[in-house]
Amino acid sequence: MPLRIGKAIFDDGPKGFVPTTRKELMSQLRKIGQSLDVKGIYFVRATKAFYGGHYNPATQKIVVVEQSGARKIPRAMLMFRFFHELAHHIQTHSNLFPAYYFKRVQLEDGSWKEFSVAERRRVALRAERHADSSAIQIAEFLYKIKYAQGKKYSKEFLEKHHKEIYA
Repeated sequence: MPLRIGKAIFDDGPKGFVPTTRKELMSQLRKIGQSLDVKGIYFVRATKAFYGGHYNPATQKIVVVEQSGARKIPRAMLMFRFFHELAHHIQTHSNLFPAYYFKRVQLEDGSWKEFSVAERRRVALRAERHADSSAIQIAEFLYKIKYAQGKKYSKEFLEKHHKEIYA
């Protein structure tokens, strides 16, 4: 039975085979992202990683930190980070939480909807938590990996990392 998240449908994939090499894993993750029209997928090394990844809705590109300083991120965490950012891509293409990603959007009738700061703040935590739960579902569906629900995103996290909403 396929997995549906927003407008994305996952009906096939590696199905339980987690690659033994990082290179092969990143190659598989890139293929999954490309199948959902992600325009660019980058696995980067950072001297100080202040975040695990980022999705840019304007360019439709995903960046995932795969090494922080001398420490390589475990493959399971790398997968989770990628699927979390992929979930943000799915959200934007499924028109879920548009206030989180955009200040204004064009509606189907051609008119424009401008989001207030209050509206953007209201959906920010929901969008991040939805991305986490979606990442868990995708990983379990494609790779049979069961992640425990992690620490919930807090308002303080978003105030620090999304200053454009909490200014």
